[in-house]
Amino acid sequence: MTRTSHAPRRSIGRRWLRLSTAFVALAAGACSLTAPPAEDVLRTGEVDDQRCEAAVAAFRARPDDPEVALQTARVLFEAADLTVQQALVAEAEQVAAVSVADVLAVEDELPDAVRERVLGLANTGAEAAQVAVDAPLQGDALVEANVLLAQHLSFVAWANGPMRSLMAGYGGRIQAAMARALELDATWDHGAPLRLKGRFLCEAPWPLRDRDASLELLRRAVEQRALPIHHLFLGDLLSERGDAAGAIEQWRMVANAEADETTRRVAPFHRRMAALRLQAAQGSGS
Repeated sequence: MTRTSHAPRRSIGRRWLRLSTAFVALAAGACSLTAPPAEDVLRTGEVDDQRCEAAVAAFRARPDDPEVALQTARVLFEAADLTVQQALVAEAEQVAAVSVADVLAVEDELPDAVRERVLGLANTGAEAAQVAVDAPLQGDALVEANVLLAQHLSFVAWANGPMRSLMAGYGGRIQAAMARALELDATWDHGAPLRLKGRFLCEAPWPLRDRDASLELLRRAVEQRALPIHHLFLGDLLSERGDAAGAIEQWRMVANAEADETTRRVAPFHRRMAALRLQAAQGSGS
């Protein structure tokens, strides 16, 4: 998280990061999209992870235990991120891409069924992460709790869509959690807070978008460790900045970069998405 695919691309995609930054001005509460509880999502078999079921059950039984809450937030983010990455690849494989933009645009168009599953997981994950953030945790545990809170809330915002998320005021909470994680330890988990904020600043709308700051943060993340997700995100940023050659160089590095424990499950999907970007770049003559 990052855990970030955090991340979160994700692991965490372009749209949820854009949306998550559009809500800063408003903090008024509003009803969120109705989503199935995490328990119901897990029963569908779409998410095949017994750890999730055990973690959610433990959290329901001990909702004030920060260690239980942190473990629940951790495994639910892994499940939500895996769900998104699988869907991204499945959608991208169906696109006869003629440009990199076509591949990147797939991330805006995932089916409602995927969003509902992710929302069910992320709602409970954010609840658990907030318990951990509010508890008297210290050190790495507190950094992780803030990263996970930002990641889950970003998924909630993405799944709810722009209007509901705008009215619910998720943006302030997302930004506060990211800032706290960076303040505590920007290098935690091989630079997860760096890539989380870097991706955020890359995809944010004006006036929050700051691709110069994003470039600095993502380069620092790569320096911390050359993870597939770091190269993928840096390549996407360079593409957005018009540096096609630099983007291609970073996407090529995704194939041979070694994932860490946090991102290992989603790394194959990051590699496939990088390959699809490269295929599109070759097809468009970039």
